[in-house]
Amino acid sequence: MDEKNHDGQLKHSSTTNSLVEISAGAASEEVLSKEEVERQEAEHRAYMRKLIEETFRDSVLYQIYERKGRLHEIFTDKILSMKEDAEYRTKDLQDICETERYNINNKRPEFIEYLDPLYYSRNNRYSKYDWKAVVKFKMIDGLTGQNGDYTLKELKILLYGNKDDEEQVPAMDMMHQFAYQQKAVFEDFALRMQAEFGEKIAHIEKLLEEERQGRLLLEDSSNKLAETNQELLSANEKLLQTNNELVKTNEELMRSKDVLAKIKEECKDLISKIDNPYSTIDEKEEYLRSFSSLLDKYQEQDDIILTYQNLAEKKYALIKESRKKEVREKVASCFSKVLDDSLAKDVRANAFNELESLYLSNPEIQAELQFEFLNAKNTIRNMHREEPPKKKKKFFGLFG
Repeated sequence: MDEKNHDGQLKHSSTTNSLVEISAGAASEEVLSKEEVERQEAEHRAYMRKLIEETFRDSVLYQIYERKGRLHEIFTDKILSMKEDAEYRTKDLQDICETERYNINNKRPEFIEYLDPLYYSRNNRYSKYDWKAVVKFKMIDGLTGQNGDYTLKELKILLYGNKDDEEQVPAMDMMHQFAYQQKAVFEDFALRMQAEFGEKIAHIEKLLEEERQGRLLLEDSSNKLAETNQELLSANEKLLQTNNELVKTNEELMRSKDVLAKIKEECKDLISKIDNPYSTIDEKEEYLRSFSSLLDKYQEQDDIILTYQNLAEKKYALIKESRKKEVREKVASCFSKVLDDSLAKDVRANAFNELESLYLSNPEIQAELQFEFLNAKNTIRNMHREEPPKKKKKFFGLFG
């Protein structure tokens, strides 16, 4: 195992059979046994695994690996042996991700914003990365390339969205690609069958010529002709079967397109409901949770649904923040009226009632509104105390 000691990286021992000495300061040294070293390495790998899981749990790329049962491709020994505070060069990135340098050169510029390196230079020699960037590139490299499930363009849309039209989602249904591949195979098979037919016909013509040349070869020629006819029938059956399979594949392709159109329509409808200014926050949250049902219903098209779900979550977050801002502004206006001594008492009391209603109906920001609410409450209480008591009317008796 190669040794690396660049910018705080983990330095691997060339042998695990010897004792490892760790410097514990200028005054003392601690000698660890092989078993203790192995235990510490196992604890570190477990810690890194948990750290990666918590950091990338909400990542679209991580969710794809999890759904496809490919998380083991991320949690390799080299990935789990990284250090949190280490800096890694391009050469280290190539080694840890177990890839080729040209893959890094081709893919890194496309995802430089997502990778967010510690230092980036067009000359790979001086670029540096933290552990998060290494994990991100590992996921990108595994999903793209010759054997990957996505092109670089499709993966960029998953990460950044389509900047020209955020509702335009690429069709990544792999059944389409499979259908077209099968169609090409069947067409090639049909061409080969036609070539074989030509050979068989030439063979039949030769047998007929032999029959005319001599009666002695009649029986043998007849047998060969019968065998050739049987082969022709078999080839014709294969051709019919190929045609039927092409028809079936085309029908499956049409059904797949219908399903994809239906998914897009349902996703767009949910986003439209979230955008509706007349729906409540609770209703918008319910619409957002509906994307989970779509993911369970259409597992083969999870990539498309996830893209729409990410868009819906961003819209919901903006709407919710706008609602909070509107509540804060209304509370500030009511608070100002409560403190204004020049206003009538009933106006100030109504302003407090409105402030109190806003405070109680928005529990998620009550901590921010507590100052205005409590001070307004005390102000109204003091205002009522300052009202002069009503004078009692004196009763004068008839004889007093």
